[in-house]
Amino acid sequence: MTRNRAILVGGSVLIVLAVAGGLAYQGAQSVAERKAADVIAGLQRSLPPGTTFTYEDLRVTPATLSATLSGVKVVDDARQIEATLGTVAVANPTFGAGGLKTVDLEVRDGALARAGVPSGGPSSGRQGPGGAGAEGTGPGGDPGGALYGHVGKARVEAIDPHQVADLVRVLKGASLEAPPDPARLAAFSLGPVEVEGLVVDWPSRQAAFALDRLGIEGVKAGRVGALTLAGGRGKAPDQEGRFERARLSGIDLPRAADWLRRTQGHLMIGDRPTFDTLGVEAASVEGVSVRAKGRALALDRVALSDLVSDRGTPIRAALAVEGLSVPADLLDQEHRAFLARQGIDPLRVSLHWRHDLDDRNGTLRLGPLAAEGGPLGQVSGSLEVAGISLSMLLDAMVRPERLLESARLAGGAFEATSGGASSAYLDFLLKQGDMTRAELVALLHDKVAESLRQYLGRDVGTRLGTALEGFARQPGDLSISARARDDAMTLTQLSMGLALVPERVMQAYDIQIAYTPR
Repeated sequence: MTRNRAILVGGSVLIVLAVAGGLAYQGAQSVAERKAADVIAGLQRSLPPGTTFTYEDLRVTPATLSATLSGVKVVDDARQIEATLGTVAVANPTFGAGGLKTVDLEVRDGALARAGVPSGGPSSGRQGPGGAGAEGTGPGGDPGGALYGHVGKARVEAIDPHQVADLVRVLKGASLEAPPDPARLAAFSLGPVEVEGLVVDWPSRQAAFALDRLGIEGVKAGRVGALTLAGGRGKAPDQEGRFERARLSGIDLPRAADWLRRTQGHLMIGDRPTFDTLGVEAASVEGVSVRAKGRALALDRVALSDLVSDRGTPIRAALAVEGLSVPADLLDQEHRAFLARQGIDPLRVSLHWRHDLDDRNGTLRLGPLAAEGGPLGQVSGSLEVAGISLSMLLDAMVRPERLLESARLAGGAFEATSGGASSAYLDFLLKQGDMTRAELVALLHDKVAESLRQYLGRDVGTRLGTALEGFARQPGDLSISARARDDAMTLTQLSMGLALVPERVMQAYDIQIAYTPR
């Protein structure tokens, strides 16, 4: 009932102001203001018992085709909800054959208070933890359920009141169990959206959240443009967090509704739901810091990009986690002592991953998967498989042996790059296993090298053994790559060939091994 009342009041005010703006366009300012005041009076008389709508002033400006209400207050006594708006303005009306088509809407200094707390209370200007809202309940507050909200400015362009009304009807009875009709969502469009100075304060949960800015490029045929967030911060008992910037590029509302419907169908028959990107192409968060139960986590950036799904499978994606500060309490005492001696505080790591299934050409590329630990060095690896398709991968979930018979290893690569502390870290790890550097070198020279020659053939085994021994003596840059010379071997052929005739397998690939000391 509360949502219905809010929709009734908000929609009626929007229509009233739009009509006033249209009359102002014809130069009838006084007539427009009188007509708008009469309509608002009728609205006030028609509100449900216990709900009141008041305002202090109404202004119509013919020159700018705008109309503004100031000092707006909506009170729902039954729900103990009070909302105030400093100003509500509409401008730039456009008209079609059926009358009003679109308007721009702007709200300034809006506040909401639940449980009987005046809206001029905690959230109206007083900053709480880290600037994320206010603390306390204020006079007359109900600490068991008080909720406050405040927005400095909200602006939406090109609102179609008829589309908004239809969207409200569509969403009114919608839920996760009964998603809205995708076709109805595809009919909705909207101009750019800007929100500044958003604060939500929930004293009973000791929680608060604030956002400096939110922006949406707009909505076209149900597809949401890029969503951007800036200056987000929040706090709850024993935890707090913040981020500098976040971005979500595109979400397809009709596609999301269709996916929810299909997912409900899968769940009803006990089937596994399918994966879908919902039209999202990329997402990122920058400048993240989180503290929970005494543990802190910080990272420069985490991003997903180039997202593509087909038949419920993510066939292409790229992931980047950059500048992740590893919490010291996740490391054992020996590691913390080693990093302290090396002056590494905190340990910052970065991870990058990419995969791409080219269904048309039958190629799956995994990687590069790269891990970078600053002074500790960096490692990366990649793999390319030919003769593979999405249908084959889906079939392999039931019959994995089909993959062994059809997939062919086209190539792969591994690289290791040492950092300033790599040599010391190698000694540290060897000490953990009760081994010295000299013992490792001797093991590689006397036993590992011979095993490599036995399983990989004399040429490749010797080159790889020499490179590994050199890296153990003095960490530097090590790279290993393999590329099929002609037709790549299937996984079955590879396993059997390595067991029976390793030399012939190695001859089928161009294998490059390089080691450079530092």
